[in-house]
Amino acid sequence: MGNANLMGDFNLIASANLKKEKENMGMPSFENTLKINNFKKVSTSFLVAVLIVLMTVLAGCSGGNGGMSKTGDDKSTKQADLTGKTAKITIECKTAAEKKSTGELKDAVEAVIPSDGIILPETEVKLKNGDTVLSLLLRVCKEEKIHTSYQGETSIGTAYVDGIGNLFEKDCGKKSGWMYTVDGDLPMLGVDEFDLKGGENIVFMYTCNNGKDVGWSVDEK
Repeated sequence: MGNANLMGDFNLIASANLKKEKENMGMPSFENTLKINNFKKVSTSFLVAVLIVLMTVLAGCSGGNGGMSKTGDDKSTKQADLTGKTAKITIECKTAAEKKSTGELKDAVEAVIPSDGIILPETEVKLKNGDTVLSLLLRVCKEEKIHTSYQGETSIGTAYVDGIGNLFEKDCGKKSGWMYTVDGDLPMLGVDEFDLKGGENIVFMYTCNNGKDVGWSVDEK
């Protein structure tokens, strides 16, 4: 029995020594193998997470409203060079002057209406880069000391001129107000949206009947 116990102890010692020798020789134990496998799994998961984050960031920077590039109707698009170019502008209220001559208007309104209906005769003006119909009107009226009033934000999203020379919309009736033409045509654009290119003939006219009294019908446009 003593020899058997001795052999059993010898086998346990030999087995333990063999395990250590295997680990020293680069042969990992079952416990170490589990640790290595777990480390590999964690490392793989971490790399996948990093790649997902990088792909998300790159996708956000490459397009959409948050991207760096802008296309389409972007206002930063280079505008035409207007150096040395001019445009002509006229401001008139002839039908309002006719009402003045017949005594149809209030005294305060008649006082601001020229008898000939001309607030500004045809005037040629040098353009500046980026000029619109509105910017040209405001600059000319400032130089000529003519009062102007406009609404920058309206229900249709564009600027609207509601007063020139202290003559305001509805001063001559519910359907009265200011309108403008460019080269004899009635633009379907707000005064701040019509970009000038040079050579235009702009006429601001006061209507007492939705344009019908000045040769245009706003109701039909």
